Amino acid sequence: MSPASQNRLRALLAMLDDPHVETISEEVMIRAIELGRYYLDSALSAFKDVPANKNELDARTLLDWMRNKQAELDIPRPDDVSRRSPQQLILR
Repeated sequence: MSPASQNRLRALLAMLDDPHVETISEEVMIRAIELGRYYLDSALSAFKDVPANKNELDARTLLDWMRNKQAELDIPRPDDVSRRSPQQLILR
């Protein structure tokens, strides 16, 4: 939330308590901060799984396909290769 949006939120909350308010109380500031955090958390949750653009969507699609092929063909994962000897990988 931008500083300007935070200021508007503080002013709106203060005016809900008193339409003729001239200063914003500490209580209103705390409520505005809590509300801002709630909306920030909600926005982050909503957008974390949404691709930013078509390139990111294409990259996710390709990565999913590669992971499926890796499992389908029983190809060792990179962390398996670094932890096991070549002999252990062959005997899988």
